[in-house]
Amino acid sequence: MKHLVKKLSTLFIVAVLAVTMLLPTTANAQERTIKYKQNLVLSKENTFASNLLFPEKIKSCTSTNKNILNPDMVVLDEKSVAIYTNKAGKTELSFVGKSGKIYTINLTVVKYSNPVSKFKINSKNYASKFKKSSMPALTSSGKQKISIKAKKGWKVVDLHYTFYNYSGKIKTKKFKNNRSVNISKKYSGFIDATLKNKKTNAITILTLCTGPQF
Repeated sequence: MKHLVKKLSTLFIVAVLAVTMLLPTTANAQERTIKYKQNLVLSKENTFASNLLFPEKIKSCTSTNKNILNPDMVVLDEKSVAIYTNKAGKTELSFVGKSGKIYTINLTVVKYSNPVSKFKINSKNYASKFKKSSMPALTSSGKQKISIKAKKGWKVVDLHYTFYNYSGKIKTKKFKNNRSVNISKKYSGFIDATLKNKKTNAITILTLCTGPQF
């Protein structure tokens, strides 16, 4: 009975984390979103939303190509908007702000490819985990050295570690490549690595989930 309760509790925590990560959170929106751009290229993601940050609250969003952007996966949260890019192609997005101003984005979604040859946590390389998914998981915790090497044509532009304490408190810390980060042994979280393709300007956000349940 105790084993069953523990298993159900773990599944609940994982579900909560998954929903929390999908929805853009105001507290850490500045850290984990892509600022508004008229022309934006994103790598197609199968497991995670790409968050866009605007200078004001967004009231609505429309897309000229709904085959590229699933309208059911556009989540508005104050100035942050989560979009789920599930197919490659092009579309024009129009966001209406609280002031009535319309923000237009020419969005190009390209096929996802693993942008890293090395994603090391201490001595273990997790790069192969990003072959098909941009959001794998690991069980490492404590003080860990993060070393990332981009593949040819890519560059690392941003690194963050975020964790939740299940009471609504969120902490986000920006860190430099080849530096140590204290990964919580108690709370769920994730390491975000934002990479950009030098030729196409495509942006990919790799998310490595951390925490005791993983």
